[in-house]
Amino acid sequence: MKTTIEHSSMTDKEIVKGCLKNSPDAQKALFERFSGRMMTLCLRYTGDQEDARDVLQEGFIKVFEKLNQFSGKGALGGWISTVMVNTALIHLRKKKREGYSTAVDEEYNLASSEVDVLSQLSANELMDLIQAMPTGYRT
Repeated sequence: MKTTIEHSSMTDKEIVKGCLKNSPDAQKALFERFSGRMMTLCLRYTGDQEDARDVLQEGFIKVFEKLNQFSGKGALGGWISTVMVNTALIHLRKKKREGYSTAVDEEYNLASSEVDVLSQLSANELMDLIQAMPTGYRT
């Protein structure tokens, strides 16, 4: 029969050792101990609940992947906070780039539709439109 470890009684050092050995109990303990604080941090950076959850998930994946790089000199919570902040900043930069890309695509689509309208005009209609323009704009 499997014994369950009381998560709250584990020290940070024990949790790290367990996580490095891929112990599900230790991984659960680490997540339960720090997820609340880290969610608050992620929400502060993203300003959006859904984005904060995404950053939290991405951040904890990085924490588990890079936990062997934790030196143990500082507080585990501080190290995890640094990982979360960096993950949030990367997420925000990526989201900003995607927003810029979308704006450029929309601008291109508008320009393309204007070209389509012009190509559908007959030569006479185009000449009439040019003649209707003020003299300084007809060049």
